[in-house]
Amino acid sequence: MNRVMTVLALLAIPALAQQPTPQQMAKLAQQQDDSHKKGTYEFQYANSPMDVVNLVRAYFPYAGSLSYFPALNTVIIQASTPEDLPKILDMLKKYDVPNPDVELDAYLVLGSSSAQPARGGRPIPPELQSAISQMKMNLPDKSYSLRDVVETHSTSGASIEGDVPDTGSYNYELSYDNIRVSRETKTVQIGRFRFGLKPCPQDRCKAIALTNSEVVLQEGQKLVFGKLPVNYVTAASQNEIRSGELYVILTVKIVDAAKK
Repeated sequence: MNRVMTVLALLAIPALAQQPTPQQMAKLAQQQDDSHKKGTYEFQYANSPMDVVNLVRAYFPYAGSLSYFPALNTVIIQASTPEDLPKILDMLKKYDVPNPDVELDAYLVLGSSSAQPARGGRPIPPELQSAISQMKMNLPDKSYSLRDVVETHSTSGASIEGDVPDTGSYNYELSYDNIRVSRETKTVQIGRFRFGLKPCPQDRCKAIALTNSEVVLQEGQKLVFGKLPVNYVTAASQNEIRSGELYVILTVKIVDAAKK
């Protein structure tokens, strides 16, 4: 009997020794709590993940810390509370979307203050009538005609060259980059927009240009970006040269990549 009791007592010693101390219990609880405050997020679509990370940091300044690792395209999150973690993850996911395709159209409109209309060209399209009406009220030009529409489609930038139809031998160069889109306000920010015009295609001809470090446009807006001086031939005589202005009118449309 004594032997049985001794064996049972000896078996109970390891069990008692395995019971965690209050300090160990507190540390274990802290580790479990910390695990609910840590997470990772791998970007799938965003062209500039660091911008998204900085946006979330600014929106949740006290919700925790975010560390971005470019080589892995992943952010490690250390939230302040377990409740903050899903909020941060949801916002990262919200802005991790493909850049939409931006359709930017540049209408090249010839304005003339002469009574003699320019040769060639096309009538002003309906979508530009409101802008042309405003121009007629504020500018001395007596007539306007559409020379060309330069169409670009891009998620980041574009560069295109061509000639201006029925306007001597002018060549144009249009370029821009660093597109930023706000879906909420349907606004497009276009960086380093440039429209240059040369009186001939040769390199010796110096270009005159309209430039701007940033152009902001909303869908539906018609922006008269600027004008450049040109010469044109009148409709009455091929030998009669007049001076006019070539106006650059910009419009944009945001195309959701998911719906293309």
